[in-house]
This record gives sequence, structure tokens and C-alpha cells, in this order.
Amino acid sequence: SEAAVAIEAAKRAEEAAQRIEQNTEELLRTLLSDRAEKAEEGGADLPGDAIERAVAAVREVLESNDPSKSEAQEALRAGDLQAAEVALEAAFYREAADADKMDDETQQLKSKAARTAREKAALAATRSVADALHWYQQSARLEPDDFWTLIELARLQHASGDLPAAVGSAQAALNSAKEARDRMVALGQIGYILVAQGDLGKALENYQAAMVISKRLVEADG
Repeated sequence: SEAAVAIEAAKRAEEAAQRIEQNTEELLRTLLSDRAEKAEEGGADLPGDAIERAVAAVREVLESNDPSKSEAQEALRAGDLQAAEVALEAAFYREAADADKMDDETQQLKSKAARTAREKAALAATRSVADALHWYQQSARLEPDDFWTLIELARLQHASGDLPAAVGSAQAALNSAKEARDRMVALGQIGYILVAQGDLGKALENYQAAMVISKRLVEADG
């Protein structure tokens, strides 16, 4: 029947679209890896998980139905990382301006702009700690209690050598944590930074607290 033919055609089109998106993501992963390698050869000390976080941000942008992300989507599908960053930056400033102007639904608009800043930051982290740090700070300005934004701030501040700021961000993350797993992550991050500061006693306290939570989570899962 015509209906069956239409359904089959739609199914094939969807499968083809999924293959294209998968191939695009694989290409972008390669481009991001090459970019990070060049940055590190130039002396950049990038976060160890920069590629995976950038790929996650790419996936988030490509799957977005937000019209403000259309230019970034086109750039990513063309394999142009720099153009994608420029497009995300432009989208962020438009969204942040809208959030500043509006009284109604202001938090929703701020959250939207904060998400765009995190996407931009994740891409920037494959080439520059300083740029990534700037964009996570922009995100934190709009959503100061977002747990993972604060964790990324702590990691990047640590990487840049600003250990007091890193401890502050990690402590803020701990304060904003709503789940046991998040508290465990924050305590571990605090411990890691305290080791770098040479405060081994307090570092051990935080690691032990994280281990207690980890044990409880394992027991709960078991």
C-alpha cells in the first residue's frame, strides 16, 4: 500500500540521516584530536578529557532543535571547528542579551545562554585552557550553581595554576551538589587540588570522605 511505502521510505531516510550524523561525529572527533595535538605540541596543557567533552558538546549542538544553533550546526557538518566556535559565541551573546532584557522567563533564557557557553567552552578546551576557562566563567555567571560548570572551572583553574581559585570552585561545586555521586566527585576534586597545594592532611580527609560515599553507592547498587 502507499502508506507502507511511505513508512518504509521515512525509515530509510531516518537511517540515512543517522549514518550521516555518525560519520560527521567521527570526522569531528578526528579534527578535534588533531587540533588538541597541535595545541599540546605548542605547549598547551589541555585537560585529559578535553576531546570527549568536546565530542559531547558537538553531539549536543548537532541534536539541538534550537534555531540559534543552526549556523554552528552547518559549520560542524562542514568540519569547520573555528567557524562553529564563532557561531556559538555569537549565539551566546544574543541569548545573554535577551536574558538581560527580559523579566519573564529570565532564568530559562539564562540557562539557554549558559548551555551555549558550555558548548563553546568544551570546543575551546581542545586548543586553549585560557579560552575554555573564560567561557566556563561566562556560563557560571548565568548559572552560578550548575555543578558540572563549577567542576570544569576547578579543573581548568587547576590546569592554569590558579590553585586557590580551583579550590574555591570545587568547594562551590560541593555546596551545589544535590546527589551523593556529585558530592563524591567534588570531594575528589578538592582532594586532588589540595595535593597540588601540598596540604596532604586535608587532601586525605576529602579523599576519605569521597571513598565513604563511593562505598555506599556500590553497596546500594549491589
